[in-house]
Amino acid sequence: MLKKFSTLLFLCALCLWAADFWSTKPFTDWNEKEVAKILSDSPWTAKFTISGGPGAPPTIGGGGGGGGRGGGRGGGPQGDSTKADPGISGDSSGFGGGSGGSSGTTVTLIWQTALPIRQALVKRQYGAEAGTSPEAKAKLDRVDPFYVLTLSGMPGYTLASAQADRKASLLDSTMLTVAGKPPLKATDVQVSGGRGTGVVSFVFPKTTAFTIEDKEVEFSSKFDQTVVKKKFKLKDMVFNGKVEM
Repeated sequence: MLKKFSTLLFLCALCLWAADFWSTKPFTDWNEKEVAKILSDSPWTAKFTISGGPGAPPTIGGGGGGGGRGGGRGGGPQGDSTKADPGISGDSSGFGGGSGGSSGTTVTLIWQTALPIRQALVKRQYGAEAGTSPEAKAKLDRVDPFYVLTLSGMPGYTLASAQADRKASLLDSTMLTVAGKPPLKATDVQVSGGRGTGVVSFVFPKTTAFTIEDKEVEFSSKFDQTVVKKKFKLKDMVFNGKVEM
């Protein structure tokens, strides 16, 4: 009997050890390293490389799932969460992106409206006061009627696609798709730039609900000749019992 009990304790400890920290620790207890991991290497982020330039052949960003539990791996929300956060600049402790060279540019795609991402951003901004600040609480309690996906580290030659006269074409080619449902198209795009790379945020209305039964969702867009595609596994994006996007 004692042996069986010891085995059970061992298995429970093993399961706890294997669980992702964001499932076992409140966000107020996340340390700096864990915050950085949420923002760069979790199921709500994906990193991949794009290459080419003006007039270059189309380049596909990647297939596979999101970060964290398999596939590619990818500051605090300021007011309107549809706007790119100032912290999305490519620093090593944030969203990453921006590394270039002949092999291409590494970009990071992140679900900015997913609760774990917002919690990590709030923790980064407010630190020890993340759990007591009324402003932090207001940001986390806000219910947004849209999904926001942000691409950081986008090379400068792609950013012209988001300018006023070409914005409609970019939005028409940017969508979220799952098997068996109509594509959900982006309704707005916002761009901020700096040091040769930029941040592009796409806004999607929450008119389509995504569930774990949908298995995976694909983000796709086309910046002139540069094609960006990435799939995320919805079962990996479950947080507090529901799919967080």
